Amino acid sequence: MSKIKILITDNIDQTGVDMMEAEGYEVRQEQKLSNDALLLIIKDYDAIICRSSTKIGVDIIEAAKNLKCIAITSTGWDTIDIDKANEKNIAVFGQPVGAPDEDVTRKGSFTPTAEHTMLLMLAAAGDFYNISHKMKQGNFAKFGFAGTELLDKTLGIVGFGRIGQLVAKRAKAFEMNIIAYNRDSENKFVNLDFPVEFVALDELCQRSDFITVHMPKTSETVNLIAKKQLALMKKEAIIINTARGGIINEEDLLEALKNNKIRGAALDVFVSEGENLNMDLISLPNVLATPHIAGVSQEGQKRRSIATAENVIGFFRSGNIKNLINNYKKS
Repeated sequence: MSKIKILITDNIDQTGVDMMEAEGYEVRQEQKLSNDALLLIIKDYDAIICRSSTKIGVDIIEAAKNLKCIAITSTGWDTIDIDKANEKNIAVFGQPVGAPDEDVTRKGSFTPTAEHTMLLMLAAAGDFYNISHKMKQGNFAKFGFAGTELLDKTLGIVGFGRIGQLVAKRAKAFEMNIIAYNRDSENKFVNLDFPVEFVALDELCQRSDFITVHMPKTSETVNLIAKKQLALMKKEAIIINTARGGIINEEDLLEALKNNKIRGAALDVFVSEGENLNMDLISLPNVLATPHIAGVSQEGQKRRSIATAENVIGFFRSGNIKNLINNYKKS
């Protein structure tokens, strides 16, 4: 019987690699493959492990003659053509996708994403980037800045799943008032020991001092926050996105920020990432930007690697599809 061949296209913690090699799998790591390079080799592999940096489109799936599963180490999977995977009956696995009210504090990269959201919120509220930049230039401008407290402010959480709930817990420690919006009104799973008020998106935009986005990117959530919603926001509002680029319309956000219709934005994700960044947006003085690192921590990287390896091993060993995210049908 030939060995199961696994291709890893993005960097993951070595722990997961060791786990799969201990199972006897042949594991190959090839970072920063171009789409053309991936097309040439994908036919030889039974499984591919990737992060959101690798696009698994129709052409890749068509060329993957032996592919049986795709495992992504991210919480979002908009970079994978799920419909094509369904058509080819290829199993697609994500990070732990148990019950929406399951405690994921010590699973995957949910906690570092929530913590990075709070980091961005505090940094934007205090204008810490600009203050620090002036200090590094030797400018002790003590009276040139005035930050905003989180105390008693209203935080609007757009998408109240597992990460949204982790953010709510942390924001409550700052004595913020929490309101939330979920697209699915029947999916208000709340794993918290304090009440949360659910409101419509427009009302959330009107009432919030801070707004943070925690939804997957789908055809329904692209441009969920655009000109209309931005126009409803307070002039002092700050918006944060650690989910996916494109949920907030970047051109509409650029206009709102340039014209001081809202106070600022803190963004970890963008429509185009890598070499084609929207520098018109990122370079604005009221924008704080980080390079899609919200889910990156030493602990989170290890947990994601282990969870991904467990998905792949469980699938090939016993047909386990616990963390399946598509419509794969077991034969």
